[in-house]
Amino acid sequence: MRRLYETIFIINPDSENAVFEQTIADVRNLIESNGYEVKKLDPWGRRRLAYEVKGHTEGYYVLMVFESEPDFIEQLQRHYRITESIIKYMVVNFEGNLTQPLPEAAENQTEEVSNIEQGSEGVEK
Repeated sequence: MRRLYETIFIINPDSENAVFEQTIADVRNLIESNGYEVKKLDPWGRRRLAYEVKGHTEGYYVLMVFESEPDFIEQLQRHYRITESIIKYMVVNFEGNLTQPLPEAAENQTEEVSNIEQGSEGVEK
C-alpha cells in the first residue's frame, strides 16, 4: 500500500550549485525510477544549523513530499547514507495537506528541522 512521506535532507554547504542540483536530481530520480511519484519539491536553500554537523554550521535544506511503498524507505535512507554531499536527513509519514503550500523555512523552524538524527528515527512503515 502506497503512502505519502516527507523527507528533509541537508546538503554540505561547501558544495557548488551544480552539486546541490545533482544531489536533488539524484534523490528525485531514485524515487521516480522505482515507480513512485514526487508530489512536491521545495529547496529551502542555505540555512543555519542549530548545532554543528560534520564540522558545518550551515546546510542547504531540501524538503520533498513523495508517494511510495513502506519498503522503499530503507533504500532511500541507504542512498542518503552513502551520498557524501548529504550531511543529515529525515524521512517521516506526511500528515499535511498537499493542496496547501508547504511551510516556509523560517529561522525558528530551522532549529527544529536541524535537530534531525541521522537514521530512521521517526519513520513509521
